[in-house]
Amino acid sequence: MRNTLKAVAAAALLGATIGSFGAGQASAALPKIVSSNMPVKVLFNARVLSSDVQPKISNGAVLVPIRFIGEKLGVNFALSGKTLQINNIKTNILLTIGSQIAVVNGKSVELNETVQSESGRILVPLQVVNLLNVSVEWDSTLKFVWVGSKEVPEFKKIAPDASSLQPYLKYFKDSPSMLTDTGKQINKVTIINQEAFPFQFQGTTFYRLDLAKDNKGASYIRVSSTDTGIAVTNLYFVGPKETLRNRYSPTYLRYPENGYRLNYYPIVDRSDLDKNDRDYKEMSIKKVSYVGIHMGYETMVMLKNPWR
Repeated sequence: MRNTLKAVAAAALLGATIGSFGAGQASAALPKIVSSNMPVKVLFNARVLSSDVQPKISNGAVLVPIRFIGEKLGVNFALSGKTLQINNIKTNILLTIGSQIAVVNGKSVELNETVQSESGRILVPLQVVNLLNVSVEWDSTLKFVWVGSKEVPEFKKIAPDASSLQPYLKYFKDSPSMLTDTGKQINKVTIINQEAFPFQFQGTTFYRLDLAKDNKGASYIRVSSTDTGIAVTNLYFVGPKETLRNRYSPTYLRYPENGYRLNYYPIVDRSDLDKNDRDYKEMSIKKVSYVGIHMGYETMVMLKNPWR
């Protein structure tokens, strides 16, 4: 059934692409993605760690709030003035806020950036986490700091409980086939937030969704995944009012990078501009209540819009 879903999406995508760009139009006129708003995220055993101070990149080095990671690793902390002591069974580390030198089991180690304090939290270079004898990997494409296992769970294992689709049926009134394309009538919805990522479903890993812009200033949703092929998973926007808008990733905005596929979905597409409805012409991500992921799950899956 998912293959049928893909075939339908492929046909829609082909039509949308031909409608938007004539066959004779030069490829140089096609938009190009020039920026993506992707905050650094720390994952412990493939789940995002929440923190009141965000990790960041400083002078090319990745800095992370050490307490949130250390608590997962079971290490001990002791702060005295500007000196932080971190220790576990094998390792004792002394750090000084503002210094680029760590003392590890009595030996000085030069870090690639200074230890910093921000809003009462101490941020340290990834080297410090690595010194605690745990697997640490920086992924520059996903902007992920992987700590521990990288085994991404199946969606069903991490999905919150589903609820009735009844309050959302009004949005599907013009697209009723979306509620039956798994072969069964779908009557529930799973509402997720950004912390649900990454997850796997039917062999595809969805790592994260972010905003991006092209060289003409238009906005997109970037989906970082392993979703390849001609017909990738489509998205749909719920709202404003009682509207639902399907979105497809044009073939010219699909980029392979370091083993991943970066697919870009326009916030505003040609079908919006062709309509007389003012709500369509003034479409923006801030007007969207949910971003649906049409992946063929047993319920509808909708991300509560984190960009409103």
